[in-house]
Amino acid sequence: PHSAGTPGSPRTAAGPLLRCSFLHLATHIPNCQDVSNTVVLDGSPFDPVSSCCAEGHQRDEGIAVTLRVHEDTRAEILSLRDQSYAGAKRYSATILVDRHYPREVLREIIASVTTNIIESNYHRNDRVEDHWGATPAHVVWLFLAYDNEDVRRYNWICRTEWIDPALSPRWRPVEMQADEVVKDIRIAWSEDYEWKKRLLQGLSASKGELLSALKPIVTRMVALGDFAEQMFVAYVTRSVSEEEFATKMTLWQPEVSELYDKSGDLPMPPEDMKSYDEVCASLFATVDNLFLPFGESTRTQVSSRQRDLLLAGQFERYAEQRKALEYEERKMH
Repeated sequence: PHSAGTPGSPRTAAGPLLRCSFLHLATHIPNCQDVSNTVVLDGSPFDPVSSCCAEGHQRDEGIAVTLRVHEDTRAEILSLRDQSYAGAKRYSATILVDRHYPREVLREIIASVTTNIIESNYHRNDRVEDHWGATPAHVVWLFLAYDNEDVRRYNWICRTEWIDPALSPRWRPVEMQADEVVKDIRIAWSEDYEWKKRLLQGLSASKGELLSALKPIVTRMVALGDFAEQMFVAYVTRSVSEEEFATKMTLWQPEVSELYDKSGDLPMPPEDMKSYDEVCASLFATVDNLFLPFGESTRTQVSSRQRDLLLAGQFERYAEQRKALEYEERKMH
């Protein structure tokens, strides 16, 4: 058998169609969505395995064609979070982008969005606004995703970090590990994004299955969050010493970290539980942040004053999320 489109193979004037009872091209096009699957007179296409027609002629393999088109790049800021404290104005944002954008376009989006957020005047409360006002941000973190499923599963395309070069070392966060630096922005690409995506798509669960897995984590995280809040109030009002406060928070930090990691392995929620699942995920992250300053690798990185300011903001967020959780639980049942 000879290959269509190779030297010596018969051609029609219209292209590499073989003279073995093929339909005329003008007749074929309206009846087939894919011209590459040229059909023979009896209506059968090339065999999908052998790529041969009934006469034994093999279809051309074809070539990959890449077209460059000019369009405005688009990115949606799905959420913007003010994580400022006394020493630095800080924001983190979740960004949705088109899954067809190559990395060179994503780099442009990262630079543009980071620049815009640096000038943001959003503040999480009046106290933060009074402190920072229109001051440009000192730190911006971005988390890029293709869709809401990626966001719920923390399956990021990449994470980025920009830190003002002029920010005092006293207030600078520990720089994240990065694959590249573009315009002072550190970028960590997720090389296993597609693998995680395929894996997670097979992990959806029914409402009952998800509740069975989620409820024990919710119950324990709320108990630990409430405990942390009580200890912080006792510490601020001088009912307990700083040493006792830090000791008890340090004692429970490993369990909180373990529960937070475990929550990331839960199955995907059904449609009627997505908002509940999202509220739980936010609450878990906040409880983890409450205990994070007392972790083995972090408790020596910030001063007591820095830690207390961070915790005050996190406890405000925790109180809001507890109310949101109660609302979602009533709505769900």
